[in-house]
Amino acid sequence: MAGEAKLSTRKPASEIELPRLGYRLHNVLTVAEAEQVISQPDIRDTLGLRDRAILETLYPTGMRRLELIHLKLYDLDLARGIVTIRQGKGKKDRVIRSAIVTSSGSTNT
Repeated sequence: MAGEAKLSTRKPASEIELPRLGYRLHNVLTVAEAEQVISQPDIRDTLGLRDRAILETLYPTGMRRLELIHLKLYDLDLARGIVTIRQGKGKKDRVIRSAIVTSSGSTNT
């Protein structure tokens, strides 16, 4: 038909550069705040002891929640004070040195 406008298939916004989003920094607990959180569970009962062990594992290792969930006993090397994280972020394995109590009762740092 005469007089009809042709529609463009060009996307005008495709050439606009979008601003880069900055990375958000994590909020970090002070030592006093961390100690307060770790001391919350009542270690006189089984669940409290479990919760305390979880907190004392997460905080010093920087381990993620899902990494802790998938942790197996054989991932702990108590003699050397290391934890092997299998298939962590990015599906990569990593080894963390930690303040884990060794079988002899001393602490590695």
